[in-house]
Amino acid sequence: MVLLLVNQGWGKEALRATVSTYLLVSSAVGIGLLATVGAYVESVLSMGMGLVPAPLLGYLVGVKLLPKMRGETFRKIVTLVVVVAGLSAAVSGLWEVIASRLAS
Repeated sequence: MVLLLVNQGWGKEALRATVSTYLLVSSAVGIGLLATVGAYVESVLSMGMGLVPAPLLGYLVGVKLLPKMRGETFRKIVTLVVVVAGLSAAVSGLWEVIASRLAS
């Protein structure tokens, strides 16, 4: 979704607001669904609470940096972050497959 918006040439404010809203809504729905099926245990909740400062810090940094950043620079950074996250997920998944096959 983020790459689609970047490719459409949206301004940095509209892009940030849309992605933030999307992530907020999808996270809230995911949390609600996981809570409904009883997927939360104490260890998951404590780990989740430990991660709360990260998006808050990201928000504060973004609020300070966004007005000073050119739109094209912002789009490049967003694209880089998405590519790195995707590669990280792919490598992690591949690592799990390799590790499970080596273990058996």
